[in-house]
Amino acid sequence: MIERLLLLESRSNDIYANLALEQYLAQNVKSSWCILFLWRNSPCVVIGRNQNAYRECRTDLLDRMGVKLSRRLSGGGAVYQDLGNLNFTFCTRQEDSDIKKQQSVILEACRSLAVDARLSGRNDMLVGDRKFSGNSFYTHDGVSFHNGTLLLDVDLKAMEKCLSPSDLKLSSKSVDSVRSRVVNLHDLNEAIDSTAMCKAINKAFSMVYGLDVQRFSYDSIDMEDLEKKRQFFSSYEWIYGKNADFPLTVSSRFTWGEISVSLQVRNAVCADVKVYTDALDHNLAPAIETALRGAKYSVSQLCLRIEGARLDTIYSNDICSMLQKELG
Repeated sequence: MIERLLLLESRSNDIYANLALEQYLAQNVKSSWCILFLWRNSPCVVIGRNQNAYRECRTDLLDRMGVKLSRRLSGGGAVYQDLGNLNFTFCTRQEDSDIKKQQSVILEACRSLAVDARLSGRNDMLVGDRKFSGNSFYTHDGVSFHNGTLLLDVDLKAMEKCLSPSDLKLSSKSVDSVRSRVVNLHDLNEAIDSTAMCKAINKAFSMVYGLDVQRFSYDSIDMEDLEKKRQFFSSYEWIYGKNADFPLTVSSRFTWGEISVSLQVRNAVCADVKVYTDALDHNLAPAIETALRGAKYSVSQLCLRIEGARLDTIYSNDICSMLQKELG
């Protein structure tokens, strides 16, 4: 039974720092506690634990836009976030978790701001038939957290752009996101912003549980442990390596002939490469295979390898253009 409510509003807009703090709170929550963590991020895409980064978004486009890519511990689909998005996380011991009550906190907060919010299934919150919040869940080693997003005033054009994968000849065991119609709560009530929503959630938290809310002290946080966790969440291996095994083929025809490049990607690295071409230069295929084998899977890295292979300029320019068009 929950006997103590604690609220923490993040001081950071860094997605990796906030994922680290979320994990830290979950690992340090005590029996009969419920910690509610509220946080916002600078532009980023957050994918679910079991998703393929390359399937869900155009990773090189994110780099060019300055949008960070991250992977959370919980499942679910890919989401775009910016400062117009508010995240919430409920941290409890597993025996104290009550997802319906936790979701009621968010629903009541929205209703207090004149938003006729309802729950759809277990994961989504809607106004009418439009989604404004998605939820995901994680349980490990006796602790549980339930997190979600609230679309307050998110850049929906950037969201659509960042979550549109390129048309690859790709097969994967990863989980695909469900694209839904979405709505910003600010469009329904212009008074809604992050400050208003945080106040409403704080009030609803107390009302739903029938307890006073206390502030979680930053001074009690082990900053060294927190930094280790941040390094983990920002690591290439965690973001790209998880479930990043898949075959991929790109093909095109040029004045000098047709070429097809097949990559076997394992742990975000091109573990094997096979090139098929009818070009007259019989050394072209093996030279490309050697250049790309072992490269990290990103357009910029693949093109650097091609440029360093000392191919005829017409070949290297055309092949890089093909990779940028198909993968970028």
